[in-house]
Amino acid sequence: MPASIQTIGHSNHSADHFLHLLKSHRIEVVVDTRSQPYSNYATHFDQSPLKQSLTQNDIQYLYLGRELGGRPEGDQNYDSKGHVLYHRVAESADAYSPCDSNPKAPLSRAATAASRK
Repeated sequence: MPASIQTIGHSNHSADHFLHLLKSHRIEVVVDTRSQPYSNYATHFDQSPLKQSLTQNDIQYLYLGRELGGRPEGDQNYDSKGHVLYHRVAESADAYSPCDSNPKAPLSRAATAASRK
């Protein structure tokens, strides 16, 4: 089966329902792109419990919030009204393509892990 990318939001699902959705679509890796990986109202989606739940269900967890999240760190990445200046984020020394051909790049590692299953 060719590799594919699916999207899902946690919404207000229970942890069990969220896992059921992932399993029913044969998801092998969840990439968390939240800049701040926690939830005020559904704490089972905080980074640590989410990662633990996924791992216990043989689903890999990969955090890429720093690279792909919508709320980057650093005042230099925002204008005076609090809007993100994505061109500054892209130009920063920390910016890189998580999909580059470097085998140590996060998405390359995830793709490699998924292909081994």
